[in-house]
Amino acid sequence: MFRTISSVGAWGLAALLLISPIAAKGEDILAVNTIAEFAYLVEPETDSVLFSKNAEARMYPASMSKIMTIYIAFRQLKDGLIRLEDEVLVSYKANRMGGSRMFIEEGKTVALQNILRGIIIQSGNDASIALAEFLGGDEANFAEMTNTMAARLGMKGTHFVNASGWPDDDHYTTAKDLAILSEHLIEEFPELYRMFSEKTFTFSGITQKNRNTLLGQGGIDGVKTGHTGVSGYGMVTSGVQNGRRLLLVVNGLDSGAKRMSESRRLLDLGFRLTVATTFYDDDTHVTTLPLWYGSKNTISVKAVSPVTITTRTAYLENLTQTITYEEPLRAPIKAGTKIGQLHLHTSDSVLHTVDLIAAESVTDKGYAQRFTSNINYLLWGETP
Repeated sequence: MFRTISSVGAWGLAALLLISPIAAKGEDILAVNTIAEFAYLVEPETDSVLFSKNAEARMYPASMSKIMTIYIAFRQLKDGLIRLEDEVLVSYKANRMGGSRMFIEEGKTVALQNILRGIIIQSGNDASIALAEFLGGDEANFAEMTNTMAARLGMKGTHFVNASGWPDDDHYTTAKDLAILSEHLIEEFPELYRMFSEKTFTFSGITQKNRNTLLGQGGIDGVKTGHTGVSGYGMVTSGVQNGRRLLLVVNGLDSGAKRMSESRRLLDLGFRLTVATTFYDDDTHVTTLPLWYGSKNTISVKAVSPVTITTRTAYLENLTQTITYEEPLRAPIKAGTKIGQLHLHTSDSVLHTVDLIAAESVTDKGYAQRFTSNINYLLWGETP
């Protein structure tokens, strides 16, 4: 899959980096365009950004805000603070909420599991307020909970003032932040996340379809749509193909149809034109290097962590492996000691760099053996 350039010393490393500067983490892998005003496509497992457009710019999330509302509920379910069977009391405020609705009635109670589906599948603003009041006492307190959680998750460009995404100048986020949130939701609550793939939900005799009409296509299993006049049409979409998950956020489109078609197109391109490949795990022998003054003349080295990269499929056949270290290596060396670095690169950029460590311990030679080795090195060029 790739060829190996002979190991070089410290000067060789400097030359390599001058020729092939290491690509900055987060640089786009997939070279495409989009009509969406905001877009962010990421592979969560490798934390690889495939594509981004205005990903850290402030935007209005509309009903995509409900991912946070659901996340907090899932967290409390996991912690045993609430149960799916709990009854949620519907307030006057929840019942009177406009926009998309679950059609819950004031003064009645609704099982929490139905409230969750009313938010996830039906995008109910009324259900969102009922849940916020159930979890936080009132919506303002719940908003504080969401902002605390956003900070904890590293959502640096987010501030929420309500549970539903109802338009407000102070209610905003970024495409990157929504991806961070959705990644946590999927990874932390895999069983509960299955609700997001349900296509319909019936409550009080009213059946509503999931607004994510891409469910089931190309492995898509979530996550949430959003739309208001100020936000445009947006969507967080995630899917799995051949065990590989991609996560996409788009926003600022001018129609629901474009939201769906652009989300499907970008995900398909991500799956088809990029690939995640593991070259070495953290126990795999990478190479053997010459060792001076050791009880043996070579030492086995391995990567300090698994070497997995996500790149364009077309790059794989032209990848080069370069191992850099400072010569000469001298015994004694303990297992786990940093030896050098492994670089995987194309002709013009380094795609991945990882430290190499000793896979074994090698003791040094005694004084007499070192003397003899020095003589052999001077006479015959043998590694001392």
